[in-house]
Amino acid sequence: MSRLVTVILLFACIIAVSGMGAITLGQRYPLGIMPSGLLKIKNSSGTYYITLVKGDSELIVFDANFRPVTIFDSMRNDGINDIIYRDGKLYCFGFYSGRLIVVDASVHPSKWKKIDEIPTSSRLITGSFIDGKVGILTNEFEFLLLDISKREIIKRQKLPVIALSIAEDSNFFFVSLFHNYNLLTHSHETEKGLLVFDEWGNLVNEANVGKRPSYILLEGERIFLVSYVDENLKVLSKSDLAEITTVQLGRYPNFPVIHDGKIWIALTGED
Repeated sequence: MSRLVTVILLFACIIAVSGMGAITLGQRYPLGIMPSGLLKIKNSSGTYYITLVKGDSELIVFDANFRPVTIFDSMRNDGINDIIYRDGKLYCFGFYSGRLIVVDASVHPSKWKKIDEIPTSSRLITGSFIDGKVGILTNEFEFLLLDISKREIIKRQKLPVIALSIAEDSNFFFVSLFHNYNLLTHSHETEKGLLVFDEWGNLVNEANVGKRPSYILLEGERIFLVSYVDENLKVLSKSDLAEITTVQLGRYPNFPVIHDGKIWIALTGED
């Protein structure tokens, strides 16, 4: 089993699906340790796909036909945990260094370069944008609000536990507290698993959303939130966090994606 996991961690696979639904394995590319997802970007040079290789803290870039273009490896000591693309720039969240690293990605990937490194004094997990401000989750149980243009932290809010994911609309940040439930003691560390912050980093709402809420999706006036231990998908009203409905799923649901009006959810405890 460990050898199989190693193969999955080390390679990216290009999979083709025929009109009859048959799945075939195409090319395989060696990447490194812990490749994480594919981020699609468009800039003045074309369309590209980026894989963050967390274990090596580097970015591997493919062109629109999934041919490898370049490896961006100038952040090896930062321990990049996540990346966001916004307005021609990549924002890279350093777990080891505690820096938000800004990369100019507006040109061909061979010419990408670091243009800023903003220190935060915290180990960064992920973040999201509202009007030039980045809401950041840290390993120090924090929600940080960083003004990009001023390069300064506007707000530093302490959280009851470590948060896993963050989503935003034009006015608010929505944060899920994945570690709100202790699996050893079978008790809540905090019952308020969903927090809402305004664009200035003030806590404006919170809700009890079950055990181990993981990833958040926003669609219109609704919030879709996967509960990992309760094994369901909660649909909430964005305006007051009232529950609209709950859909039971299966063992350990995670990693939801919205596509063509449907939500696809991986059941990580089943096959």
